[in-house]
Amino acid sequence: RLAQGGLSDFVAINKAVAAKDGIFDKRRQGIEDERIAKMKFWAEELGLDPNYAASLMYQIISESCRRQDSVMIREFNNKQTVIGKTNQDELYAHKKENLLALTEKIAESYDEHYAERFFATKLYLSFEKHTLYKLLAILDDKSLAIDLGCATGIVSYEIASQFKKVVGYDISPDMIKVANEKKNGSKADNLKFVKTDIEERLNVKDESVSLAVMNLGTASDIKNIKGVIKSVKKALKNGGKFLFSFHNSESLLAKTGFLPWPMSLAAHIDPATCCLEVFFNDQMYFLYTRPYSIDEVRALIEDSGLEIEEISTFPTCASVLPNILLEEPSKEDPHKPNKEVQKAIEKIDYKLASSNSYSGTYIIVTGEKPVT
Repeated sequence: RLAQGGLSDFVAINKAVAAKDGIFDKRRQGIEDERIAKMKFWAEELGLDPNYAASLMYQIISESCRRQDSVMIREFNNKQTVIGKTNQDELYAHKKENLLALTEKIAESYDEHYAERFFATKLYLSFEKHTLYKLLAILDDKSLAIDLGCATGIVSYEIASQFKKVVGYDISPDMIKVANEKKNGSKADNLKFVKTDIEERLNVKDESVSLAVMNLGTASDIKNIKGVIKSVKKALKNGGKFLFSFHNSESLLAKTGFLPWPMSLAAHIDPATCCLEVFFNDQMYFLYTRPYSIDEVRALIEDSGLEIEEISTFPTCASVLPNILLEEPSKEDPHKPNKEVQKAIEKIDYKLASSNSYSGTYIIVTGEKPVT
């Protein structure tokens, strides 16, 4: 309850969202008196000292309020610059600045540490890779692939051996720098990385691209995604393929809402403000992310003139389960994975991905530019 990232943190963040000024009164006398009374009752039922139990409960409530104070003050300070921006363009620019500030901090360690302790995110990346390879298996022309929002080039390097040329685009100079550094000592001479804001322009010739990829929810991170998809359509050859990934507004996680435990995902979305909230090194970063429904994604793709071949969502159960089910701590490793349980959850989520429940956290849509 009291640990960093625990129940008190989540309560504080939700209270801060509900408050007009970001600071919420934590004192709820009636509820607290009721909980202390219940603690005394349960203690008596078990033959324990009820006064000691009541005292312990009071201390827990007090410490939780103190913890909430700390979190809400941090949230309030971080959001002041955001709250003060009423112009939507200015607010979006501010979130882009946050993105660049975050990528500067994490670029060097991104490959090694991203999703290291987040089971659901790791599971999603594996599923996404599986989907991408299914797409590659039916792609005949492999002259040029573009990786949009490439970060450190993980996907670009993954598919480089299958294409004559692969170009990765990213808004972050720090991510591009690391992606280029990885070419040293590798055999990926056909790789190129370009720093650019793909929302402003996609510097690629019309009808020259065999495959376009936007992975890990990147399509939700772009405000003018409609314009970007239209640019991709122009760039694709007839019969060229695409893979786009969105955050799902109708996922089990979104419908569940508040969860009283840390999630096994690497970041948390606040749909009310179109914010992806990333906590890194004691600082909160607010990035633009807009979740979409299945129907909205279908409309975006079809309106652009592209053709959908497959649409699925993933993961469902893994996104909402607490770590107590996913780990079996030991003295050597407090986060030792419970492989048997994780394998069972993986099977369930793969089964759900092929159903029509569409309850997974991410939407993956694949398809092609129709041959005309």
